Amino acid sequence: MKNEKYKVQKVKSFTLRDLPKDERPRERLIKFGAEALSIQELLQIILRSGRSGESVAVLSQKLLSHFGNLKNLLRGKFRRINVN
Repeated sequence: MKNEKYKVQKVKSFTLRDLPKDERPRERLIKFGAEALSIQELLQIILRSGRSGESVAVLSQKLLSHFGNLKNLLRGKFRRINVN
């Protein structure tokens, strides 16, 4: 087999703008109230944006996975948060 160079294609992170407007967390909050949203969706609203190369949807999932739940996240030391 020849030594072939493969071009690595960077995949765009999913953003909330990829969702139809009526399915976005903020719009669902306004329409249905906080009870209709998941903890992850509420966290997305609080965070407002992700970080370079990572959408708020991905970041909120990583934070909840890392801390286990919202209560532990709120008790966490934000200087130490480094979820990759």
